[in-house]
Amino acid sequence: MNEFYKSKEKQLTEIEKQLLKERIFTSIRRIRIKRKLIGVGIAASIALLIGLSLYTQNNTKGTKSELQRMAQRSVMEPTQATDKITLILDEGKDVTIDTDESEISYSKTGEQVRINNQNTVVQQNTSAIRTAKFNTLVVPYGKRTALTLSDGSKVWLNAGSKLVYPVAFGSNKREVYLVGEAIFDVIHDANRPFKVLSKHQEIEVLGTVFNVNSYPDDAYNFVVLKEGSVKVSHENREKGFFTSKKKSFIIKPGTMSKIELTTGRVMNKQVVVSRYFAWQKGHMILKNNQLDYILKKLSRYYNIQIELEKPSLGKETFSGALNLSDSLEEVLGIISKSSDTEYVKINDRHYKLKFNSKK
Repeated sequence: MNEFYKSKEKQLTEIEKQLLKERIFTSIRRIRIKRKLIGVGIAASIALLIGLSLYTQNNTKGTKSELQRMAQRSVMEPTQATDKITLILDEGKDVTIDTDESEISYSKTGEQVRINNQNTVVQQNTSAIRTAKFNTLVVPYGKRTALTLSDGSKVWLNAGSKLVYPVAFGSNKREVYLVGEAIFDVIHDANRPFKVLSKHQEIEVLGTVFNVNSYPDDAYNFVVLKEGSVKVSHENREKGFFTSKKKSFIIKPGTMSKIELTTGRVMNKQVVVSRYFAWQKGHMILKNNQLDYILKKLSRYYNIQIELEKPSLGKETFSGALNLSDSLEEVLGIISKSSDTEYVKINDRHYKLKFNSKK
């Protein structure tokens, strides 16, 4: 009897073991299924986040204004492709201006464009179906121009610059796109904020005076505010899925907002404003500026190549005021007298600056 029960116990134990194995395998299968489901859920979540990010980016790209699309096509063409100031009309017609400095002004409707106060004006048809028409003003190296937009705002474009702008502004906004350097004196209009767009920065104002530098071959781009108040926005290089793509802040008069193009680092500092507006009246005010910086500015202003004999020369500093209405040789002569340098004329468009061998 006892042996029977012992045998039965063994049999039950074997059965229980088998059942236990089955339960264990079932549990393992369930765990694996759960893990797969969790994995699918995580993958789906990641895909959803990526999809949202791509959708946001694509949607943002899709919402680019017509001005930005026009500007992107326009800036593909080299700014210095011509040696004359050129006004490119919306219809594709080019109007060339054969003077070193010029004045261009638009009527309120944008239909009439007067050049250099001449009696003859350029006529534009603004009554087409399209809601906006854009002109492009190209100012090559060695030239400068003043522009009065249809709202009365004034723009002074420096050498080697390009501005894309509506022939007439719409009812709710005023936007222009700049490559190069310009001074803006914006007419106040609380209902239509004025924006200056460029590749690396966006400036929004209601009515103010400021200088914008957005040359693509400079190490920095900057905004210097003379009057009023502006909001400056830069691309946020440290953006994630849900962070803003732009970093914005407001600057006050006497402030420079500067962005380093290679890193995206933004710096704000107080400056002597007059130094950054002097070119408007044909002057360059310098304070311990390096020679390579000065020569780059002069090359643009005079549309000339200035070569340094040795790179170390570019680190020489210079302070003072240069009258840009003087000839290039007069300006280089002043620099040579104030530093340990001398210039050599290679040809009419090419100069070389080297250490003064006589000193």
